[in-house]
Amino acid sequence: MQTIRLESGEWQFDESKRLGPKGGFGEVFLGHGSYGEVAVKRLLMSAGAAAHREMKIGETLASEHFQHVVPVLDYGRDANGDSYYLVMPVCDRSLQDLINEHGIVPWSEAKPIIIDIISGLQEVGNIVHRDLKPGNVLSLDGRWQIADFGIAKFVEDSTSLETLRQSLTPSYAAPEQWAGERPTGGTDVYALGCIIYSLLRGSPPFGGDIDDVREGHLHASPPSIEGIDSRLGGLLSVMLRKAQTTRPSLDRCKAQITATDVALPAAGPRASLAAAGQAVAQAAATDEAVRLAAKAAANEWKAIGDEGAKDFARLLENLSNAIISDAPIAQKGTRSVILGPAELKGDVPTRVERRTHPQRGRLPEGLWEVAAFSRVELRCTLVNRSYHDPSIYAFAVTLAFAKTPENDEFRWREVSFYKQFSSSMQAEPTAIMPNNDAFYVVFSNVTGSHAIAHGPYTVDAEDEGSFIERWTGLFAKAALGKLRPPQQLPLSRQFYD
Repeated sequence: MQTIRLESGEWQFDESKRLGPKGGFGEVFLGHGSYGEVAVKRLLMSAGAAAHREMKIGETLASEHFQHVVPVLDYGRDANGDSYYLVMPVCDRSLQDLINEHGIVPWSEAKPIIIDIISGLQEVGNIVHRDLKPGNVLSLDGRWQIADFGIAKFVEDSTSLETLRQSLTPSYAAPEQWAGERPTGGTDVYALGCIIYSLLRGSPPFGGDIDDVREGHLHASPPSIEGIDSRLGGLLSVMLRKAQTTRPSLDRCKAQITATDVALPAAGPRASLAAAGQAVAQAAATDEAVRLAAKAAANEWKAIGDEGAKDFARLLENLSNAIISDAPIAQKGTRSVILGPAELKGDVPTRVERRTHPQRGRLPEGLWEVAAFSRVELRCTLVNRSYHDPSIYAFAVTLAFAKTPENDEFRWREVSFYKQFSSSMQAEPTAIMPNNDAFYVVFSNVTGSHAIAHGPYTVDAEDEGSFIERWTGLFAKAALGKLRPPQQLPLSRQFYD
């Protein structure tokens, strides 16, 4: 037996007598104290991790008497140890036990359970549960009551959001929790909708592995439940909306659940109207899921481009610093370096709209997927030029932050091009920007006017050193006035020497 001392007294519990499975936030043991047999929940969090924070939520719940919330008999950090505990009455069973036993629960049994849960959420006012699930709905004194109020909030206040996300129950976590956003009462409404799914179909709305569950909650429409009243189906659709501010209030949920006498579809003209309402609600939920999925994809794409732009700025800065280090007399400007007749400059990166095939919704095979691009150009005034040479020669390349069919990672890639059917090489290699279709034609199976003259090379991360070496060598040739239009294309190794 282990003895702990909390805010209101001393308790003992036996670690060999576990009550229910271990959860994301803690584990429960059979214990004893001044109330007789009790359930002692030990949180999976040390005082050090929680910065010795007080359990204010335990104090709030212990001072109230609720009808549909499991009482908190004692709470706090063990005076003799490093763990936090909650002490509660021993309950008969959990709602998860009922679902495991029956699978699909008849509406005559499910309806009072749902109303009890809603009543519990209403009793605590503005306290958001954050981890509502069948395992936290317990049978006590002939009613279904909610346990573990405030534990998720305590963890969130005490540690990181990542710790909280790891502790939540995936099948019942709302989209905003997956996205790391602040939960509200709508978060509990969403979880309640998932619980209703579990009661009426034997499982929550989204299943599969953790990635499938996450994708479902964030972007997918919940499946319809066959054979239930259309008004109930419509209510479930709005309870599981992705945007928490668009979900119904608890009062509205309770009124609709109370008014639904049977889960089976009704008959007659009003049934047709209810079915129409359900269809509209489901269509709205689908449209919202599609809209939010598109928004999430756009945000992700923007983040990819932003990261690429940051990396490019650092890459160009490191190249400039390498040149200044070797030739301190060089003049450094904004995204440029000048030494004698040589000038190296890079453009501000440009973000690219995601390109998709108009019918298939994805890029054709073989094409680069570019999130951002820039242009780097090395210009030099030619010294001792021949009659046919230009007075100024510019060597330009495209830098694209992209993933390719050969490498499914977004990296900065350097490439340049030349005209296949031109007799002059004085303006080549040249850059073609990825906002020009000619860029993608080069990488397709279609013959176009241009071909690859140089590269492609990865130039960031572990390949940054070779990028800097290549360009400092070219810059040195340009500074000495020796950089000339190439004699052959694609470029040979001798061009860089």
